Amino acid sequence: MSVIVLLTAYTFADFDGTTDVYDVLQVTFDTARANQGLEPREESVAPFNQPSGQPQPGDYAMPAGQQLHQLCGGASGYDLITYFTDGAGSYTTTVDANNVPLCSYVAPAVVCTLLLSAAAAGSTITATVTGAKGNVLFSLDGGTPQASGVFEDVLPGSHQVRADDDGAPNCFRTKAVTVLPPGAEEPPVIPAGLPAAFHFSLHPIWHTAAAPMGAEVVLELWVEDQPDSETFSRVLTERKLAGVSSTVTFRLDLVLRRLLRAHVPEPAGPMLCSANRRNFFVRTARLNDVTKQPGAWSTSSLRTVVRGGLPVPYQGESYFGIWAQRQQLPPFLTWQPRRKRITSGQPEWLAWLCPPGTSNTVRVKTRYTLAAVGGSPGPAITQEVVMDLSGGRGSRYKLLSIPVDSSVAGLASVQVWLTDDAGETISEVFDYVVVPATERTRYFLFTNSLGGTDTLRTEGRREGALDTREELAERIVTPDRPAVLGSTYVLSQEATRKIKQPTGWLTTEQLDWLQELVLARERWEVAAGRLLPVLLTKKTLTYAQDDSALRGYTFEFEYAFEPTAYANLP
Repeated sequence: MSVIVLLTAYTFADFDGTTDVYDVLQVTFDTARANQGLEPREESVAPFNQPSGQPQPGDYAMPAGQQLHQLCGGASGYDLITYFTDGAGSYTTTVDANNVPLCSYVAPAVVCTLLLSAAAAGSTITATVTGAKGNVLFSLDGGTPQASGVFEDVLPGSHQVRADDDGAPNCFRTKAVTVLPPGAEEPPVIPAGLPAAFHFSLHPIWHTAAAPMGAEVVLELWVEDQPDSETFSRVLTERKLAGVSSTVTFRLDLVLRRLLRAHVPEPAGPMLCSANRRNFFVRTARLNDVTKQPGAWSTSSLRTVVRGGLPVPYQGESYFGIWAQRQQLPPFLTWQPRRKRITSGQPEWLAWLCPPGTSNTVRVKTRYTLAAVGGSPGPAITQEVVMDLSGGRGSRYKLLSIPVDSSVAGLASVQVWLTDDAGETISEVFDYVVVPATERTRYFLFTNSLGGTDTLRTEGRREGALDTREELAERIVTPDRPAVLGSTYVLSQEATRKIKQPTGWLTTEQLDWLQELVLARERWEVAAGRLLPVLLTKKTLTYAQDDSALRGYTFEFEYAFEPTAYANLP
């Protein structure tokens, strides 16, 4: 509860010199109301002289960490109400037509913290919730809402349970549940709680199970169909014999990395990545020596995998532990040089992975600094976008894609960072310097090794060539064959575009970063607002050299289409 009200109201007057009097009154305030007429006070209320025969006022002590507030009522401003609050919400002060102060209490925003769990046992589905702010109603497949989370005699098949909490605005959660036909295999019990571990898909991911030497163990790998969907599918079943160490080890990354795809960035605003992140768990059981049927299953905790990886020297370390040891805030998922130069409107994105302890509400901050005028520093404007990460299992290990907006006119620089709901900075601050574009400016996007998306701006002069090889065949001679057809024709044709694109001058640090472009599995050129997939046909990159002189890099590519499908492309 945001405000715990109330204790005593005093009314007193001293306009005619009479003895002060007071009355004791209990008052309760509804924090859901937007206007309470309240104002914070820092000082405590001291008792005034009470007339004889009146009871002594009660305890004036204030609970630790709470505030004392005053009700501003009436033109005299003498009506006082003391009560305690936990400090949530805010207070505004205005004046009426008679210049009399009016105080208003603004209730704090109510964040949806509802968590829904649902499971099927036979033909009965049972749903439970935690974190409700008000009354909760459950419904099945869009049916009539009910107070109970139990649904009986449900037909076999996939169903959707929904829970609505009237204590927070637009607060609901859904979960898919499958009811199996009689005699069908029971699905696994999905682990509860937050993801317990994080993995990059390019690192080896192992699962070890204990079993007597020679025992046969079966492992099942279950992966979420879509992030935060809470529906899992079995993607791997593997059997192994336990060795002399009385353990058996299964490798999971080779399967998981095939299930993850590149995140294609969108300019609509900060969003959660889905294609390159999944939750998963495994369960293992010892097989019966005779029937080969699994015994009791042992289920792991929930874990998260993200498409990407760290350099080999760091693969044995925790990603978040690396930055904690260096006493640095978690950086954005990119190796590109900081204080990067971009043009106005350049397509640019940053990716950030939420570490454990991240609040369910994060704020994406962008500071725009305008160009200096007349030698004076330009003004700075800060904007923020609030992201609610409370869905699913909360914020832990969620992956954010953040577009960098550099389209504001007259920009000199842009800074991007994240804060939690309390305003504390939780990420590095990434700097961009805005420079003019030229007639040869082009942009290439590519997926980097950490799971993010980087942008390469090129300024060199492009050269394109089309190489075609044809197989010819002779036409059959007939009396009615038109002469214009000739005696031979093209039986098959193979065409290849060779487009050479110089980058322009680059620093040693930038050339080192371009290893990410050469090793990327997905690359696009931005042309007329579209993303055109490209393939590098020449990948040699001299990324290191003892001298630090500026150098350029020319890469050769073609579009990932049939040649005739893009004859009119740039």
